Amino acid sequence: MTPNKEERTPRTGLSLVRMVLEQMRFKFVPGDESMYPLPGSQWLIVKMQETPMVEAPWGEKILFCPVPKNADWIQGANKLGMKVCTISPRWDLQEVLEKLATSFPRHFRLWSGGQDLVLSHNGVGVTLQSPQIAIMERDGQKRIHQVWTRQNPDSAPLPQGLHEVLEAAQVKLIELDAYNELSRLPTRPRESIYVPVATHMELIRAMNPSDPEQTFGRTMPDSLGSLLQLLRDKELLQQGMVQAAWSSGLQNRIAVQVPAWKVSGGTAKIVILDRRFSDPYLVSVLSHEGYTCFVLPD
Repeated sequence: MTPNKEERTPRTGLSLVRMVLEQMRFKFVPGDESMYPLPGSQWLIVKMQETPMVEAPWGEKILFCPVPKNADWIQGANKLGMKVCTISPRWDLQEVLEKLATSFPRHFRLWSGGQDLVLSHNGVGVTLQSPQIAIMERDGQKRIHQVWTRQNPDSAPLPQGLHEVLEAAQVKLIELDAYNELSRLPTRPRESIYVPVATHMELIRAMNPSDPEQTFGRTMPDSLGSLLQLLRDKELLQQGMVQAAWSSGLQNRIAVQVPAWKVSGGTAKIVILDRRFSDPYLVSVLSHEGYTCFVLPD
């Protein structure tokens, strides 16, 4: 008989909240108990196990209170410039995020889960949808955090390079597996990703039409310029948007849109990118999604 595998349970409660908030650059103050002097001779005693203290990325101190506290204690915390956020003992992640949004509307807000958040960075479009998208603002700079949970243990991770593509658009992707553990494929070194530069012979080989003579004529094009002109004349080269998209359950979606020239007439999905879209991570993501990518030479 084969031994029973230990059944895994998803991470929940404070453990999940802490992990996600730390990914958003909140800092949980360590220790079991701290004492803070109040005006006069009194002290504010903070038991970290009961009421964790967190330093927000914009500098404020937050006390999460899943247990009832009397008015004097709350007033003392307020005198010290600490924000008391009362939450339920369940430590529900969505509730905590919503509490942060109502407590700090200038610095932290949640995007509506049923609407697309559309961004653009250097001509690359990004569309996000999730019930857990937080937009944080600090010193006039906005940064977006999206929690992405894979729905079951067999769900594939998001492709290598996508995290880096989103980072360029100021989007931090917090990718969790089905057990709510941080889980993503390792980052590939930028220099290890091959970005093919378009040549007429490479494009012809990639197209590999069933009838080359019908496509290219009796005399094959002898340069990239002549090949592209021939493809335009035959309406086999069209300018448009290339999209790669991923979804996970309801209302969880990521899409990336890139301007490109689309080459038809062959069996492969061939796209030619302008040099400004030649970022290796972007090329890697498009290649992972089944596109044969080429970049126009300088």
